[in-house]
Amino acid sequence: MAATIDKDLVTALKAAKGGKAMQFAFVAKGGGGKLLAGKTVSPKDAADLKKEVGGALLRGRLLGEEGTLVFETANEAPSSLSGQLQKVIKESAGLTMPLLVRSNGAAEGEEAESEAAVPPLAPPPPADKVAAPLAPPPPADKVAAPLAPPPPADKEAAPLAPPPPAHKAAAPAQAVD
Repeated sequence: MAATIDKDLVTALKAAKGGKAMQFAFVAKGGGGKLLAGKTVSPKDAADLKKEVGGALLRGRLLGEEGTLVFETANEAPSSLSGQLQKVIKESAGLTMPLLVRSNGAAEGEEAESEAAVPPLAPPPPADKVAAPLAPPPPADKVAAPLAPPPPADKEAAPLAPPPPAHKAAAPAQAVD
């Protein structure tokens, strides 16, 4: 009898491979096990899975990187995990996908985040560390005009001389005979 395809698992694996961050819970037993994957996997669902299968429970984050499914666990994963996951994905979802298992201390219990998530803003500085605001500029009618440059030190400023007297028109010259 052929294994039943878990459509929810297929959907979650394809979403993760496409770049959407997910969570997973895997119970390993013998050469196989059972895998749950979704946007979130509740602790209750993971405990129920462990009770149902009866093996070792691993939880973590599931994401896609360049077409590869990446299973991140908080602690070092057993070396057989990759093969077990390949087998369970093939049996439960009918899929064969490249996958990678790695440890990452922040993977377990982390909420699934979208790749476009915006990091939180830094908190504002303490009030005693904030610079005082600048004083507004003075009104235009209160601004002094720029001063003329001082005269050179070797010359003193001479008073202006009166204009030269106007020249009298000369009398026409008389012809000498």
